[in-house]
Amino acid sequence: MKTKRFFISVIAFVFTMGAWAQNEVQYALLQHGDNITSFKGSTALSEAVAAADDGDVITVSQGIFTGDIYIKKSISIYGAGFEEDAVAGTEKTETTGQIFIGADDTNTTISQVHFEGMCITGNYYTRLYVGNNSPVSNLSISKCNVSSYIWVSRDVDQITIDHSVINSLCGSDKTRTVGNLLIKNTYITNVVIDLSLESSVLIDHCIQAGNYGPKDNTAQFRYTNCIFVASGSSNSSNNQPYHNSLGSTLDHCIYNTTNTTGYYYGIVLRTDNTVIKDCIAVQISDIFNDASDGTYSATRTFELQNPNEWIGTDGTQIGILGGEGFSRVPSTPVVKNLMPTVEGSILKISYEAEVR
Repeated sequence: MKTKRFFISVIAFVFTMGAWAQNEVQYALLQHGDNITSFKGSTALSEAVAAADDGDVITVSQGIFTGDIYIKKSISIYGAGFEEDAVAGTEKTETTGQIFIGADDTNTTISQVHFEGMCITGNYYTRLYVGNNSPVSNLSISKCNVSSYIWVSRDVDQITIDHSVINSLCGSDKTRTVGNLLIKNTYITNVVIDLSLESSVLIDHCIQAGNYGPKDNTAQFRYTNCIFVASGSSNSSNNQPYHNSLGSTLDHCIYNTTNTTGYYYGIVLRTDNTVIKDCIAVQISDIFNDASDGTYSATRTFELQNPNEWIGTDGTQIGILGGEGFSRVPSTPVVKNLMPTVEGSILKISYEAEVR
């Protein structure tokens, strides 16, 4: 291990949160050009966001952060991780307030907002509002656990969710359009629902565990290389637990055919106006190596029993491990023995860096 000293840059400073793991005080560091401002306490994140300008980077320590967050600029927020994992070296950065993304001016589009390494808690009423008051484009959510309802408040464009866990709903009231919603290498505990027919939705290399399909007269989804492990629930006039949207396309997917007498049912695919191409029906106990069901936990690997046979459209295995693969670890390395010094307007750092 070598100790390094150099002038800090935007990206390098993002890597310091591991050094705060020993502290009980929550920190948020706001970097604007060469200037770095620190905030501490449970409201540090909301304060840093309020002070941010376009292009700023906010680095957040582990801990629980309270207060609603209003994102009105093009910013990036990096947390320590969405789960605690001693082996991977991740801590947990958790937000408990609602998050609003949108400008005060209804005609101003907020673009290039990025979340990474965060547990965004909430429920149906505690939401992450996308397009609050104004349009939003190029929103990226990576390596996050999102329990807030991702509510699309305005017509928006280019939303990408990857390497994440969606624990609540993602959608709107059937009147809002999302141009190019891409969800990849993500575990979807609930469902994506109620976007307008004009929306474009691709769900690729995901595990879909939601217990009902999107309603009629909504976006027609394209599912590629996904695994459907959902439990059953009634969401149609004939009381069938449908798990894919009307008019959707399923291409190289695996779906669970297990039936039980309790709450859990096998997948029932809608076939009306639906394209089902090269899909595989498998009993749930025969899909994964690490467990007999499709539930999520921090220790699940989701390794397939037949990864060399169940190949998707891109030549990699179907499911969350194919394509780009699945990683819970943020792109920021662990930084230890942080020794900051200030010389004029320059912040210098000596530290020991360890790739996770």
